[in-house]
Amino acid sequence: MDSTPLRRSFRQVKLVASAERMPAGHSLSLEWKVVSSAVEVASVQLASAGETGLEMIESIPDQGTRQMIFVRPGSYTFTLTVTFQDGVKRCKQVHVRVES
Repeated sequence: MDSTPLRRSFRQVKLVASAERMPAGHSLSLEWKVVSSAVEVASVQLASAGETGLEMIESIPDQGTRQMIFVRPGSYTFTLTVTFQDGVKRCKQVHVRVES
């Protein structure tokens, strides 16, 4: 019997918005955190899309927050995409509705 312990990698990706619905002109906070063991993070990207399509994609650190104010009503989707050194990808999405 092999007594070598199995080395498992742990990957956790969190993305949280401070609200699911909010009035236009109010502040929205996004918070994210990537935790992994045994596998390094290769890249982290945050993308936002509105009703008319993709609005932005940016490279971001493993952990952080963003404060935003939306002046136009509509539905917005934020997608956090994490790529690990072994090629595995994890995505998390949050949806926010901005109302007039």
